[in-house]
Amino acid sequence: MRRIAAVGTVVLLASVLVGCTAPETADPTDVQRWLERRQLADAGIGQMAGLAAKTADVQSAEDGGIPSGVRIDLDEPARIGTIEFSCFGAETMDAQVRITTDSHAGAEVKRVRCADGAVRFESTVGDGQVVSIGAEGFNENGVGAWAVAVR
Repeated sequence: MRRIAAVGTVVLLASVLVGCTAPETADPTDVQRWLERRQLADAGIGQMAGLAAKTADVQSAEDGGIPSGVRIDLDEPARIGTIEFSCFGAETMDAQVRITTDSHAGAEVKRVRCADGAVRFESTVGDGQVVSIGAEGFNENGVGAWAVAVR
């Protein structure tokens, strides 16, 4: 009987400890260096970057009708080829890209593994002339940074 109770106690403690893992963090100096390298890269039509937001904050802003993230308004409508989203300092990040053309607006969200490199958002780029591009990177804890290059 004691053996069963001991095994049950170990299983219970292990399950409690698994639920108490430390939240994901990123070294601020490493994040700053990564953002600076993105700023120096050739971005083509344009680039934008920012620190990750918390998922709950993004949802709250959008529920209130306030677009979150960063937006580029182009001086002249243009056709674009690709939008590349990359991130750093987090295991995963949800990448949201919003495109407004001369005929419609649309958004797409993808889950990105930061270690896998840049992800392309070709499906959001339609045949119309693009007038603005918005982007946001977010995850549960608001950890890390993101960058977008528009080509």
